[in-house]
Amino acid sequence: MLVAQAGWVRSRRSSAVGNCVEAAFTGDSVRVRDSATPDPPQLEFAPGAWAEFVRWSAAAAPVEGG
Repeated sequence: MLVAQAGWVRSRRSSAVGNCVEAAFTGDSVRVRDSATPDPPQLEFAPGAWAEFVRWSAAAAPVEGG
């Protein structure tokens, strides 16, 4: 599946001032981009690596002010 067909999902933790991260799920990879600059470059992760990152970040302590 092409990334353009996958659609981009914005993080629930994105701020109202444009500090947004978006992800696109293509089946064989997960792509991540800054919504303020949607053109490449983008990061690309294997689904397992993305799942591990999400688990790790959910367990991490929140950062003050951000």
